[in-house]
Amino acid sequence: MREIYGQENVVHTDINEKMTLDKNTKIIFEKLDVTDQDEYRKIMEKHNINYIVHLSGILSATGEKNPGLAMKVNGNGVLNALDMAKEFRAK
Repeated sequence: MREIYGQENVVHTDINEKMTLDKNTKIIFEKLDVTDQDEYRKIMEKHNINYIVHLSGILSATGEKNPGLAMKVNGNGVLNALDMAKEFRAK
């Protein structure tokens, strides 16, 4: 996406601050828990985001061990992404 839209136009988010990238790679990064709608909104506003690619999720092995967390992240996380898209008229 950075190659297509320019690295200054792509905002990476993750719940973990540590991302495995080449040291020379420059990215815009924000720490985000997708279940935190207020923080999601702040990031949307701060970067004027108009397109969301939602890839957050708890995979099956972890989800089987902690179904509440899986529902929170997989269910509420996607609902928050959809709510933000609606609120900010983002795709």
